[in-house]
Amino acid sequence: MHFPPDPRGIDYAFAITARSEINRAVNKFVTSMDSLESWKDGERKAFGWAFNDLENRIEKTDSPFLTLSGVSVMTQIMYGSYLSWLKPDYENRTALWREWIEKMLSQAPERTDTAIGYLAWMLANNQKQETISISNRILKHNPDDPVGLYYSGAAMIGDQDPKTRQLALRRMRAGLEKGIERYIPIDENLKKMILSAP
Repeated sequence: MHFPPDPRGIDYAFAITARSEINRAVNKFVTSMDSLESWKDGERKAFGWAFNDLENRIEKTDSPFLTLSGVSVMTQIMYGSYLSWLKPDYENRTALWREWIEKMLSQAPERTDTAIGYLAWMLANNQKQETISISNRILKHNPDDPVGLYYSGAAMIGDQDPKTRQLALRRMRAGLEKGIERYIPIDENLKKMILSAP
């Protein structure tokens, strides 16, 4: 589906449509297993058109609804099991993902939970400085933010400097205390290690 420019800038409506397209793709995937390969070709083109329109609109507007849709789409592609076949097409777009995260943090600085997918992806791919950079931006706005605390700590925990490791533990512990588990589950054994560490 291709969306023409809208001079009225109804970004909220477009954001809802973009999310609906994702849900439609997921639902269609579940019911199209018998003809999966032929389905993928057509769906990849339709998805690409919608994604390009989303990218163009986010660049030109200040709608947090639209930016959130972009962040959600990227997170679905990278982590959603039903859209994992699209990952090779979009995993080289992490710079765009970061751009949308930064825009989201500017538009809605309290919605740091929207950055979790990106931070987790960077951490899993050993992009520790990138994880720290975004986390520190979050903490600059709110030093008690559980997302910024937990992920900056997780990125620093393997540092060679004992003082940095201690800071990492303090941040991860503070992240737990401030409520990171409202957004993501933490393994119980890891949680005990963090809370009991000196």
